[in-house]
Amino acid sequence: MDLFRLVDLFGVSVFAVSGALKAREKRLDPVGFVTLGVVTATGGGVLRDAILGRVPPFVFQDSWILGVAIAVSLAAFFVRLPAKGLEYFDAVGLGFYTATGALLAADKGLPSVPALLVGVTAACGGGVLREVLVNDLPFVFRGTLYATASIAGATALLVARKFGAPDALALGLGFAVTTCIRILAIRKQLSLPTPVD
Repeated sequence: MDLFRLVDLFGVSVFAVSGALKAREKRLDPVGFVTLGVVTATGGGVLRDAILGRVPPFVFQDSWILGVAIAVSLAAFFVRLPAKGLEYFDAVGLGFYTATGALLAADKGLPSVPALLVGVTAACGGGVLREVLVNDLPFVFRGTLYATASIAGATALLVARKFGAPDALALGLGFAVTTCIRILAIRKQLSLPTPVD
């Protein structure tokens, strides 16, 4: 199993859990669990692949991706997880998709800023779709250092690549920076400022 596929499967798993936790919060049925789990798990990757011209997108090339997303979503219907887990699972998924998105874009030859934007889009896309489906304001717009964490992680990955770091190290760095910043923001309730009234 290659590195990208392994990271994608981990990202799909944790984002599927975060989608299922949102479904539990909204008291949805099993269809709702699977829908939110799959959309959250694959939405960002589909956007990433569409931007990079990777067709068909990864979810349609590898049956394991969709299978894992569905299985994890259904399992979360039957297993009660703490509600606070949503943000933590989401933070881990954010790290995985930031790293793979930015690295795939860099491998395609995109300059640093577009590659960074692909990483952020891949990381935030599934979560935005999840929140829109249940009529909530997406995390990315709540000032919660969501996109900010992704930007920092993608930047770290791309800088590491510029200095010749191997892919595995760059992926690990991008993942770690993104996830740590997001978890720190959750635990310390850090946020960006909002306009004064």
